[in-house]
Amino acid sequence: MIAYEPSPEQIQKLLSLTSGQFRQARLAVRIFSEALDCEIFLVSEPALAREVDGLAYTPDEIGALAAIRDSLKPHYNERLKKIHDAKGIFGGMIVKPID
Repeated sequence: MIAYEPSPEQIQKLLSLTSGQFRQARLAVRIFSEALDCEIFLVSEPALAREVDGLAYTPDEIGALAAIRDSLKPHYNERLKKIHDAKGIFGGMIVKPID
């Protein structure tokens, strides 16, 4: 996958995408996560996760993490990092929260 530095206009367009539009866009976006204190990729489809050099999160994984956000408090960042580390160690994908 070829990486490039987006223009300010491209960044604004990316930020304006709805989750549905992002899923259809076939994009891999590298961001710095302050919660994880590292760079991660947000990918619009699971197949793209294998094409990036780093840990990637799909829209479904982001949704699963958002669904458990309150249950991770009061140590949200610490617990999120543990999930992130486990994802990296096992090369897994976050499927859904455990009830």
